[in-house]
Amino acid sequence: MTATSRNRTVLLAVTTVLAIVCGALLWHRLPVSTDVYAPFDVRGTIGERTAGRGLSAVVDGVTIAPVLRPSESEKTQKAVGIWVVVDGSFDADPDYGLMHVELLVGPNHYNAAALLYQPPQLQPGITEQRGWPFDVAPDVLDKVDSVVFRAWLGDGRLDTRLVIDIPLDDQRVRHTAVVEIPPPHRVGR
Repeated sequence: MTATSRNRTVLLAVTTVLAIVCGALLWHRLPVSTDVYAPFDVRGTIGERTAGRGLSAVVDGVTIAPVLRPSESEKTQKAVGIWVVVDGSFDADPDYGLMHVELLVGPNHYNAAALLYQPPQLQPGITEQRGWPFDVAPDVLDKVDSVVFRAWLGDGRLDTRLVIDIPLDDQRVRHTAVVEIPPPHRVGR
């Protein structure tokens, strides 16, 4: 083997190793699929209309209580922690959509209570007024100044998601012993 061919072999080996190292570094810096397909947040606050593509909402108020009573029932539901009920009006345009919600309290994400929550199929042109009950850990709730209500239609990827800030010292946030949740009702616009 001549010196020239040996130099070419070494150069080829070094180039191959560098290409593999560069490819590995690039691979580890690529965004994860949750970043690539993440929703586009539309921010708002309690009492104001927040509108994204296909969904708009107004959070009217929040009630915090240890006991919840659905209005069509005399039965009460005690929370494992404490109930945080977000009341509001929700609209879908221009298509039907299955609505999903969650409540952010500090670092924790809470889904609406499964026993009392049916994801609504919002209809275009019809406003749905309802309360969303969340069973929240009281020690986490005591450590924050505000909570965040998030709502979206469908699976939420590559679409808008409403992100509504709710300061806990706002006058529309109240504390009671029992919170009553009326059944959802629809009103035309």
